[in-house]
Amino acid sequence: MAQNAFSAHLSHFGFNIFCALVVDLLHELEINVWKMLFMHLLRIVEAKTRDSLTNWTGATIQKFLANSSEMKQMAARNFKDLLRCSIPVFDCLLPEPYNTAVLKLLFIMTHWHILAKLRMHSDLTLNIMDFVTSTVGQQFREFKAKVCSVYDTHELRQEVEACAQCHAKLAVTQKGKQKQGAVVEAENPARNTQQTKVFNFQTYKFHALGDYVSTIHQYDGTFQGELEHCLPKARYRHTDRKSFVRQLTRIKCCQACIRRIGDDIVHRPHIELAEIATSPNIHHHIGLMQKYPIHIGSYLRSHEGDPAIKNFVLKLKEHLVC
Repeated sequence: MAQNAFSAHLSHFGFNIFCALVVDLLHELEINVWKMLFMHLLRIVEAKTRDSLTNWTGATIQKFLANSSEMKQMAARNFKDLLRCSIPVFDCLLPEPYNTAVLKLLFIMTHWHILAKLRMHSDLTLNIMDFVTSTVGQQFREFKAKVCSVYDTHELRQEVEACAQCHAKLAVTQKGKQKQGAVVEAENPARNTQQTKVFNFQTYKFHALGDYVSTIHQYDGTFQGELEHCLPKARYRHTDRKSFVRQLTRIKCCQACIRRIGDDIVHRPHIELAEIATSPNIHHHIGLMQKYPIHIGSYLRSHEGDPAIKNFVLKLKEHLVC
């Protein structure tokens, strides 16, 4: 049985590596699970009509200027918009009872996506999301068993074209390295036929949807993992695009050093009298400026055992929610 290297070396310190792997709504749902479902719905519609979907353009949905079925140069926000507008688009494209099954799946996917995007949760919303997560799995299994099994789906035209372009680029690359273009083309023939494609949701990113409720319980939201990819992209702009790995590491270390220096400066400032709470009978005290922030977790750990901070985090959350 394989053992995780991080768990083997860090478990005796009480550190669980799997708790550090937060969920990523953008890459797990919007451009993976939903994109996979969207592509297979297009295959089903094409298998039913045996016609291209080139008429599905901005003339149908004014928000989208490009041909949505081609899925060219689309970012995650475009797939998010497609999910929100998918129900009226796919309505009545398939006969009953398949149409109802597709609409139910699209509705439950949209409902789950909205719950996962919430920046503030309560026990009620988390209970609802937990129930909806189970319903998502049931609807996907019903979709595969009752809808996908009926239609003989094949690759879309753009999938075949993308595969042909990939083979062409590979042939050119190997030709430049080996100087044997004819042999390489024979070994990597570009196919022009549409192969059969079946719907497969037995992937890690689909099963990761079940971890969202527990992650929200632990980290109070999903935006940490969703926005984490913005940091390396912002740092990448400060590199020369060549030896960027080493440069990204140096930038990250410099930023961490600057943060530590800033923390040291903040924790020993000349605090003005207006920033000090003068009476313990006052319910709360709000400073006049934001120059001297205090990290709640560090403050509570440094005052552990003080009865004044007993259940402070719980009371703070209740105050903010209510």
